[in-house]
Amino acid sequence: MLSTTGNVLTVGLGIVAFVIFYRMKRRLSFPPGPRSFPILGNATQIPRERPVLQYNRWAKEYGDMYYLSFLGSHVIVVNNSEVVNELLVKRSGNYSDRGRMTMLTELWVFLPDLYLSDTHFLSLVLRMGWDFAFGLMPFGDRWRRHRRMFDSWFRPSYVSSSDWRQIQTTYIHSLLVDLLDEHEPVHQHIHRVITLFMYGLDTEKEGGFMMSHAMKAMDGFQQASVPGAFLVDIIPSLKYVPSWFPGAKFKRRASEWKEHALAMIDTPFRIVQELVAAGKAQDCFVANVLGNLEKSGERDTLNLETLRNCAGMGYIAGHDTFLSTFMSFFLAMALHPEVQVKAQEELDKACTRRIPEFSDRPSLPYVDALCVELSRWATVAPLALPHTVTKGDVYKGYFIPAGTTILGTSSSFFHWQVKKLTNNGQQTAINHDEKVYPEPHKFKPERYLSEDGSSCMASNASSDAFGFGRR
Repeated sequence: MLSTTGNVLTVGLGIVAFVIFYRMKRRLSFPPGPRSFPILGNATQIPRERPVLQYNRWAKEYGDMYYLSFLGSHVIVVNNSEVVNELLVKRSGNYSDRGRMTMLTELWVFLPDLYLSDTHFLSLVLRMGWDFAFGLMPFGDRWRRHRRMFDSWFRPSYVSSSDWRQIQTTYIHSLLVDLLDEHEPVHQHIHRVITLFMYGLDTEKEGGFMMSHAMKAMDGFQQASVPGAFLVDIIPSLKYVPSWFPGAKFKRRASEWKEHALAMIDTPFRIVQELVAAGKAQDCFVANVLGNLEKSGERDTLNLETLRNCAGMGYIAGHDTFLSTFMSFFLAMALHPEVQVKAQEELDKACTRRIPEFSDRPSLPYVDALCVELSRWATVAPLALPHTVTKGDVYKGYFIPAGTTILGTSSSFFHWQVKKLTNNGQQTAINHDEKVYPEPHKFKPERYLSEDGSSCMASNASSDAFGFGRR
């Protein structure tokens, strides 16, 4: 009898809670936003190229937090560090999932000639494109497995260790020598460092094909990761439409992009496996982890796939972010020679007739501030990867339903905006908020220095450039 009464009471309380929540939801509203069209919402208003400009225009009009809809899907765009900190950091347990990204991870690609082999898992003929990228994976065991392997090598405590710093120093010295070669573009030297570190492959020999695949794959990623850019992300069932069907150009583009993505990660991993087996592999991420798996007896199909994916993710992330930041540095120095002079004077004073070392960092506050300003001024990813809300929430009187996509705009700067580096009205993104950073489009390392210039007082700009919250 008591059990029955308890069950009835539990059900009754559940119904009351649901009614209260439903009524509260009806009284609440979404944040303000641009007017949408029936059914389509704002889907037709997002340009596929340079979408961040449109997001920033809306931010200027609707404020730090505004609402969009795509065929019933909810999107909230955040342009303020306070809101980001409250939602994506303090409430990260509810705001750290990844939503469904059909264009990137679910469209099948038929590649019958992709390095078939009976010796390992790469013999699959039907594959999906960016499902290897654990940054796009929803929470779950698969994501945790990838995160654990990647974190074992790239956690901050390990990166700052003496062994890691020695590796970095070796590659830095190699890069400086390569930069003296005037016959190759700068980006080829940067690519060589990333390829050597992840795979131990010489880009002039085994790895020469990788940069072409990486650039084409990233071009597709940058276009397909923008919410609302492709209708198949709004209507996932469109993925079943045949590629020859009228209007199915998105499938043909996906096939091309994902062929490059798969070739980019499968081929170098296969080569390193063969080199390790022959005892000829160079010291690198893949070879070291393969060795550890062999010693622990954990070299199985599942761990090999995880390693291949982690290596591919590290390679493409390093290639894109390191290369973009490095090229932005050259741009900044060309546009602001006075900054270059100050930095060089500080280096000459602290490191007379020698190359700087990690131990010199406390003596280089201006150079430190220059690096922080670079990440703020020329943020590599102006649109951070979207987060997804797990459970419905309320913030400042606004209702945020479960499944809502939260999109943070960290910067309004693009490398192709060289002619717009002065005030162009696009000052609403987090790292270009004129309330926080006066004259945000000016490159001013001084904004992070103490009053006497003896130390770098770095702000959140250095971390906001890498995304928000747990992910």
